Amino acid sequence: MKRIKWNFLIVSFFCLCSCADLTELNENPTKATGISSHLLIPTIQLTHSQYLQSTLRYMIFPGAFVNHWIGGWSMQEYGGKCKKRVDYMERLWTIYYPEIIKTAVALIDQTADNPEETNLNAIGRILKVEAFLKLTDYYGDIPYFEAGKVYQENIVKPKYDKQEDIYMDFLKELREASAQLTPTAIAPQNDLYFNGDIEKWRRFANSLWLRISMRLLKVNPTLAQQEAKAAYEAGVMNSNQDICYVEHESSRLEEGPGNGFANQLLEDPQHSNYRMTTELLDALTSVNDPRTVYIGGAYTDGDRVDITTQVYEKLGAYQGVPAQDFIYNAWSAALTLTVDGKEVSVTHNYQKMQPSKLLTNPGSPYIHLSYAETEFYLAEAAVRQWNVSSESAKEHYKKGLKAAIKQWELFGATLPTDAQINTFVDKQAVLLDAGTTGALEEINKQLWILYILDPIEAWSNIRRTEMPSKYVMFKNLAPTENESNGKRPARMMYPIEEQTKNKANLEAALERIGGTDDWTKRMWWDK
Repeated sequence: MKRIKWNFLIVSFFCLCSCADLTELNENPTKATGISSHLLIPTIQLTHSQYLQSTLRYMIFPGAFVNHWIGGWSMQEYGGKCKKRVDYMERLWTIYYPEIIKTAVALIDQTADNPEETNLNAIGRILKVEAFLKLTDYYGDIPYFEAGKVYQENIVKPKYDKQEDIYMDFLKELREASAQLTPTAIAPQNDLYFNGDIEKWRRFANSLWLRISMRLLKVNPTLAQQEAKAAYEAGVMNSNQDICYVEHESSRLEEGPGNGFANQLLEDPQHSNYRMTTELLDALTSVNDPRTVYIGGAYTDGDRVDITTQVYEKLGAYQGVPAQDFIYNAWSAALTLTVDGKEVSVTHNYQKMQPSKLLTNPGSPYIHLSYAETEFYLAEAAVRQWNVSSESAKEHYKKGLKAAIKQWELFGATLPTDAQINTFVDKQAVLLDAGTTGALEEINKQLWILYILDPIEAWSNIRRTEMPSKYVMFKNLAPTENESNGKRPARMMYPIEEQTKNKANLEAALERIGGTDDWTKRMWWDK
């Protein structure tokens, strides 16, 4: 009887199988078979600026090269002295390629043949250019055309492309993506940049196109002029409502201090080791710039009570530290201040301007590209007589500086009145009458101040122009430890694992810069 029962069950099972699709039996009905394009977009957008790892990507090396801040042991020891440490240099690569680039390529690929998702496809192309721009400006020649295609084309060892070829493709991609965007197709549903506003996406693409065009100044000024004009005519940002930024949660989650979202200036929520440089302070305080106290402040240790005004009144000036000065802990007399009704001794180190609470708030926004930047670039183009727009350099400069002040509303700053801002802006605009060099210095000084939370962009603009020369000189204050021939490095070194995982393609790229991974070798556009 038992044998008959089992035979019946076996026959019954095969009969059922003959009537059913076995692939359906193997599918888990509770799991998705793909990822929505609408979810890929915020994944890319958020990855640029979340978690403490952004410190390693942005601050330790490029942050130390641009003379905004000093402090933080790793920033001083490696970036400030220009000592090589490849595991810090590779963090941009090891985050961007497996997370941002792979996701952007997947987004582009899965929306390519769907007319309804043409906007999502165009946005994928724009996001891909934005990420690759940071990568190539950081390293030079990099995998580009074959990068991120391990699933689509099984490419596990992508070749390194020449930066010139990459930049030419940037221009093509942004031109085409801008034209591809249309209000008649669906908009992204989880868009952290513009909440699905397609026209703002178009202006962002064109403003990014303008940024890239201006990067060509040294290597091909004629092309730079042509592309800048084309980008402007396609329609760039025209107010602070167009700023591309990501808001973050005002929380550090459960991972402990330093692992929250947004800012890379804070190693501990109750304590910042970074100090504002005297160079940045001079650029601000010499003209009574209202942004001084938005950017920095003096705070007590631990609870970070604001003592900026009291320190200023006692010492007669805001206190900074010279760029690349590794002895900012050198002794100076302590101040006795009254804080919350109690006398407190404020040591030398806490008299120096730290990043403001507006900046160190975990929820502070991360600005990817601003309207102010766009106007400053248009002002520079006008100074160079490129005939990009019909407005004068001074008109663009005024718009840019006013926007640069007003964008601090995003951080929660209480702004001066419009009349006060206009008075300051008008006074500063007179500096553009000092001739071509003076005008360019002033415009690029404002770009330098604008990039205080984007040191890669600040470093790129310094390499592009060598300005503002008064504030961004590399001083080499540790010559016995320096490993960059006493000058600011021009690029970052490639990840160590590329020597084993992609050796042949890496070596081909290195041959183009002399055969060694030399971080003093200038990249293509930095002639």
